[in-house]
Amino acid sequence: MEQNITWERGEYWVTTDKSKIDIHFVHSELTQLFWARGVGFDKVKTAIGK
Repeated sequence: MEQNITWERGEYWVTTDKSKIDIHFVHSELTQLFWARGVGFDKVKTAIGK
């Protein structure tokens, strides 16, 4: 069984727990970046493994 890990510092956190990741937010933020424009939602979803 895979163990999830979460690191927190102040209001920021990094996690390996996929259930805590807001995939719609991640996709929205990524598509604002010049190197990720045009990346489809399904590609982001697959990359996160959700």
